[in-house]
Amino acid sequence: MSNVAAYASIERRPDREHFSISDLSTEFGVTARALRFYEDEGLIAPERRGTARIYSHRDRARWRGFYAASVSGSVSRRSAR
Repeated sequence: MSNVAAYASIERRPDREHFSISDLSTEFGVTARALRFYEDEGLIAPERRGTARIYSHRDRARWRGFYAASVSGSVSRRSAR
């Protein structure tokens, strides 16, 4: 069994408790649609406040892991529907 961390290494932001979808899309240079795709797939689960998505540090770290893997080619893209 591997002792690899479950989440990608990412610096914690002590000045922030939560992040909006625009915060993460700006930080990682991706579209809000890309983040919603991972939510639709059940890979991240931001808190919802009305129609707003509120991402935690955990969500941010998970997204970083998926993003790093997809950029490096470790994650194969799904077929277009």
